[in-house]
Amino acid sequence: MQVKRLLSKDINQSYLDTLNDTCYMQFSRNSSIKHSFESQLSYVNSFNTGLSQPNSILFGVFEENQLVGTMTASFDMETKSANLGILIFKDRSSTGIGKKALGTLTNWVRARFPLFSIEVGTNKANLAMTKLALSCGYVPRIGDSSEFIYFDSPAYNFEGVDERLSIVDGKVLFFGTDIGGVESILEFYVRSTVDKSFFVQGNGRLVLDYYGITNLIESAPNLADFTSLMFSTGADSYTSQSLQKAFRLARKASICILDHWVHYRHRFNLPNGLLPEIIVTTNEIAFAIAKKNFSDSEILLTPDYRLQRLKHITRVDIERTSDCVLLVLEPERAELEGLEAITKSEILNSIEWAKSVANELNLARICVRLHPVMESFKELQDVIEREENVTLSEHSRVEGDLPSCKAVIGFSSSVLYLTAKLGIPTYSLLRFSDNSWLGRCQEIMRLGLTKS
Repeated sequence: MQVKRLLSKDINQSYLDTLNDTCYMQFSRNSSIKHSFESQLSYVNSFNTGLSQPNSILFGVFEENQLVGTMTASFDMETKSANLGILIFKDRSSTGIGKKALGTLTNWVRARFPLFSIEVGTNKANLAMTKLALSCGYVPRIGDSSEFIYFDSPAYNFEGVDERLSIVDGKVLFFGTDIGGVESILEFYVRSTVDKSFFVQGNGRLVLDYYGITNLIESAPNLADFTSLMFSTGADSYTSQSLQKAFRLARKASICILDHWVHYRHRFNLPNGLLPEIIVTTNEIAFAIAKKNFSDSEILLTPDYRLQRLKHITRVDIERTSDCVLLVLEPERAELEGLEAITKSEILNSIEWAKSVANELNLARICVRLHPVMESFKELQDVIEREENVTLSEHSRVEGDLPSCKAVIGFSSSVLYLTAKLGIPTYSLLRFSDNSWLGRCQEIMRLGLTKS
């Protein structure tokens, strides 16, 4: 079963037969209308698919590339709410596909729009839809006396998070810098019910804009207004060090989320007494490293919420683009711990390496994803312009590239860890030792094509 944005070319006879069956469609407001290919073409084309400020999106439910149902998601940006609807075609009813489809779409909306409430509604006499909503975990709304009944999807909770994080109370200041760091702290921000504000510097702001988080502090915060600090390491930052020091000296709770496994103790540049009292890791690699490097801090291992979010997002294909090899690039760098250097020539040659994987997997398209600091790397852009079936990613975030991605190639980006854990074949172009983070992530395969 797949959920994809519905296109006009997907309209089939089973769709029309279902819409024109007045008994099957008895609870639809349009049951008395005669539906045709032309009317459905107009209906499909009426939906907007922009994800930054969506109005409504029409999805198709597919089995073996055949359309077997449709779903809608309508959004209210002011109330931050989403209303979902579902229609499984009559020849596929009572097969269990409705539960799979509604569950998939619910999880996608929750992952892509984490601040939104989610509801489904139906006529009270529609027992099949009521049963479906309940089976997907929706809860009947109390006190609804109209002929319609609405069901709400349960809100986020902190299930699976160590109870020691309960020291975060009062008013909490969340702080992050780069994209990876803000991503790692996002779920804790969304799930917490305390009074809170987010202070962000650098390109991490793109993450908050993407998810519609608006409770932001635009300038240096007044620390007296906050009782605790939850922050991520991310890029080196003087502000980050100053905040940590100030909260610790004031004996206020300070919790750090390690954005991934490469940020060791030197990222903090603080003595033991001023290091965070709790350091949170989201994978076994980071947990093992942190235990060695932060002996005076309490180390917690929590679920990787970003990975969970990506699993849900990648199950719904909005773009409907052709399958590709995703090439994830990084700027030229000196040799890293346990890894080789990344040189300019290797970056330029990476497309040839991506072609070899594409040929092996019988994929015609290569999508190149640049690191944010590489946007002006003209030499690479010139190479891409000369190549057929090689394009630059148009997405500001990797989530947009993943649904059509059948393999990933890169050097040492954290994206490699995420895609490998998602089950996408993932290759590193670097030679690396078994003790490096790449070596510890056994799902990442070695191409080892760089020169010593």
